[in-house]
Amino acid sequence: MLIFFKRYFCTAVILSLGILVPSFRLSAQQTIINLPSADQTAKGHLFVLHETQARPWSPDGYWRSTNFFTYGITDNIEACFTTYNIDLLGANKPFTALGFGYKFSHQFFKEEAPDLEVKLTGGQMITTSLDGLGTGLWSYSHLSMRLPVLHTRIAAGISKGSRQVFGGVQEGFVTGENVNFIASIEHPITKEWGIVMEWFSGLHEMGDLVPGVIYHNKSIEMVFILGYKIGNDGTGKTNGIIFEIGKTF
Repeated sequence: MLIFFKRYFCTAVILSLGILVPSFRLSAQQTIINLPSADQTAKGHLFVLHETQARPWSPDGYWRSTNFFTYGITDNIEACFTTYNIDLLGANKPFTALGFGYKFSHQFFKEEAPDLEVKLTGGQMITTSLDGLGTGLWSYSHLSMRLPVLHTRIAAGISKGSRQVFGGVQEGFVTGENVNFIASIEHPITKEWGIVMEWFSGLHEMGDLVPGVIYHNKSIEMVFILGYKIGNDGTGKTNGIIFEIGKTF
């Protein structure tokens, strides 16, 4: 598992650091793919994002939807509501749930080293299963910073999620609690285009490596992300395409 992660994650790091074009900063988006970003929804603003995950080929094809809603309570704290894994085909049923919670982000060394954007980000979601699996909790936290010159943001942290979203019926998950390592890379290529990648360790519903491309149209405050999900189990049975579209109001 670790070898699998290193192969793809390190390759993407090398590619992102090796791009010989001017580096810019991407404006805020509230998720990288599914991993919450260090960016926050500004106070008084609403951010809405729709995600489609699809596998339009055999075997084990699927088409499911997740929808994120965040509202900025302050510039550092946002309220969150999410509908997870709404199955649109009725086959290969995922873990479907509603989530309510919050996310916060605090920047360190804001005056001494503002360009590094050293941040602690964390949050919790109360997850209520629509499949009769009760109510649980997803807690997460990560540290992030931007690399000098390149402005590439790297993040690493810990996630603990219960079975309502993460599952817990697979071998090795007796308690239904999944404690995992999380990591991400966000690299701006131009003012509007960038490459992103996230990883959840473990064998569960969110146990994937997802590289992708992001486009942020600042004039209409919309963001588009196209990614490819690679399952940690190495079988390819859960691999698929991810498309996201979001807007800030």
